[in-house]
Amino acid sequence: MDMIRWGVGGWMLVGIGAVCLSFTGLIAQPSVPGPEIQMLHSYAGSWSFVQEFQATPFSPAGKGTKHSRASMTLGGFFLEERGEGSSPDGTYAWLAVTAYDPESRKYQQFTFDNRGFASRPDHGEVVIGKEKSGTWTWTWDEEGKGRRYHCEAVDTFSADGNSYSYQWRYSADGKTWKPWLKGVATKTPAVSPVAPR
Repeated sequence: MDMIRWGVGGWMLVGIGAVCLSFTGLIAQPSVPGPEIQMLHSYAGSWSFVQEFQATPFSPAGKGTKHSRASMTLGGFFLEERGEGSSPDGTYAWLAVTAYDPESRKYQQFTFDNRGFASRPDHGEVVIGKEKSGTWTWTWDEEGKGRRYHCEAVDTFSADGNSYSYQWRYSADGKTWKPWLKGVATKTPAVSPVAPR
């Protein structure tokens, strides 16, 4: 058989057939969120927060409150959170989307708010998270008064999952850390989703 002549038409048909078979396989076996993604269900629901701020490059000292509603979306692969609150430097509203990255085996959170902030991956502003025994640790970089800082938040869930305490801290060099804020989140009865502003 003339392989060159047959390759123009025949090999093309074989290639198309292989693609079709692969596509059929994808349809027959839809993706299902794995156990790592299921872990994000810990944050799903309506939450009420009470928190206390230290004077830092990001905000003055004082107290604040906020509330949010989070749910799994897009086939259960992502956690979407919308919320609003008040802090010593004013009121704010935000939208956050969290996903699991199987390559790094860590979680990534992208945040947007009504002050125009949007997470920039090239600036280290995407929040990176990991979970161990009910404790979540989140890290990111943030700018305060013209300087960039390393930041860390630790969330510790109660045994029943209906509340968690959290502490944030920051560091200029990644070695010496200072407290930023601490608070408690409590799960509340379902409320209507917070509308974007």
